[in-house]
Amino acid sequence: MEFTIEQKDILLCAQRVQGFINLKGANPVLSNIRIKTVKGGIEVFATDYDVGLSGVYPASVQKEGAVAINGRTLFDIVRQLPEEEIRFRYAGSGRCEVDCGRSNFKLATIDPDDYPEEPDLPEKDLIDIDSTMFRGMLDKTVYAASQNESRMALNGIYCQFYPNSLKVVATDGHRLAYISRTVDLPITDKISMIIPRKGVLELKKLLDEGDENEELRVLRTGNRIFFKKGSLLFFTREVEGSYPNYEQVIPYRNSREAVMDVESTIKALRRVSTVASEKSKLAHFHFKKGKLEISSEASEVGEAFEELDIEYDSTPVKTGINAAYVIETLGHITCDKVLFKAEGAEDALLVQPVDDDEYLSIIMPMRI
Repeated sequence: MEFTIEQKDILLCAQRVQGFINLKGANPVLSNIRIKTVKGGIEVFATDYDVGLSGVYPASVQKEGAVAINGRTLFDIVRQLPEEEIRFRYAGSGRCEVDCGRSNFKLATIDPDDYPEEPDLPEKDLIDIDSTMFRGMLDKTVYAASQNESRMALNGIYCQFYPNSLKVVATDGHRLAYISRTVDLPITDKISMIIPRKGVLELKKLLDEGDENEELRVLRTGNRIFFKKGSLLFFTREVEGSYPNYEQVIPYRNSREAVMDVESTIKALRRVSTVASEKSKLAHFHFKKGKLEISSEASEVGEAFEELDIEYDSTPVKTGINAAYVIETLGHITCDKVLFKAEGAEDALLVQPVDDDEYLSIIMPMRI
């Protein structure tokens, strides 16, 4: 195998695959990536079995073939090379020669036939969705996904595709983020899937690249979920198990409602939480007419108190909330004002931007 490629193209490829190689696992094969020549360039594939990515990159091919080399080593080398043409040569001798200017490397290889095969993708069944819209939906929900492996179904985000809408949900049992968007999809029945948190984070990186108007195509088949964007094909194993009935958690009866400024509320909570319990991050929210009193205390640190002007004209109520959860939730709201809704002191707090009634977050109260 022999080909030449621009440094910027192989660097982009090497950067992309870093989240798909396994450097510490029991199987050393998975620390490698497979490069093979194709029409018009090279195809690079990386996987740790749970997630995988393949992509086609422009290159000038002098001799067809394939090679598997360490993905981290390749990245460390090409990011330090000048923006010039790089030549790869592999003759099956256990070393892949890499030349750029006066620099020469002979990298250890493995037999490309020993590298995992790419899963088959039935292209005709792919569903087109707006990549920018989906990227925003992931960003507004994935933060609420659980990182506790004892409840595997909560370790991902739950996507529901309908003929006329797309819904995305994430929860860790203490908080929940939900968003819905109106879309026209070429399906007749609901399609549901749980995308693992790691898969979501890698997918978000890919969606941040390239043409934001480029269509994203999705498919669930077997126990894998595929996403295709341009020449990139990403896949992830689906999280096993049934997702809980999140609709039962959403409080639809909320007699108390407050309108608050997002930025000033975040700043106040950050100040108050500096003396909150390190473990619970408990903050007391005392809603009164026209104002909100926020306080916290920890015996080993001290006490804190803040008062904010808000729009609130109901009976006073005091509740305990994890301040870190509220700060993170507000950080995903892009407008200036936010609605806080609740029925009573011991009921779930519903947080919603004033300009988007299809996006909401729920935070469970704490005992005070």
